[in-house]
Amino acid sequence: FYLREADLSKNRAEVSQPRLAELNTYVPVTAYTGELTEEYLQQFQVVVLTNCTLDEQLRIGEFCHCKGIKFIIADTKGLFGQLFCDFGPEMIVLDMNGEQPLSAMISMITKDNPGVVTCLDEARHGFESGDFVVFTEIQGMKELNNSDPVEIKVL
Repeated sequence: FYLREADLSKNRAEVSQPRLAELNTYVPVTAYTGELTEEYLQQFQVVVLTNCTLDEQLRIGEFCHCKGIKFIIADTKGLFGQLFCDFGPEMIVLDMNGEQPLSAMISMITKDNPGVVTCLDEARHGFESGDFVVFTEIQGMKELNNSDPVEIKVL
């Protein structure tokens, strides 16, 4: 993306630096081509690593973890990709898949037990049996609003 044919055989960091710096003039972008020593890495709050061996990933990852430095590995190997994030013990992930929560407009809720919820225009909502939902902004059955998550079964 940032490399051109004229950049062949040049250092990728040095060639990419001025083009990356254009994205946000408030963020200083430098090209570092030296060894990634602990002394060098300890100055950062976040380290993003790419195109490194597994041994180097483990070494730098352990150092960053011990020092409280946020750590990201983003890499591609042919058709495959690798993404790893260590944002420290204070980061807690509560969702099952990392995707944004789904939402749907409700047109009707029956008073049956169990109740049947019909979505507006019966459009495909993306929910699956076993998912949990929370109701908000319900008019008429206000007791459902902001209640504990409810497991659903898609009919």
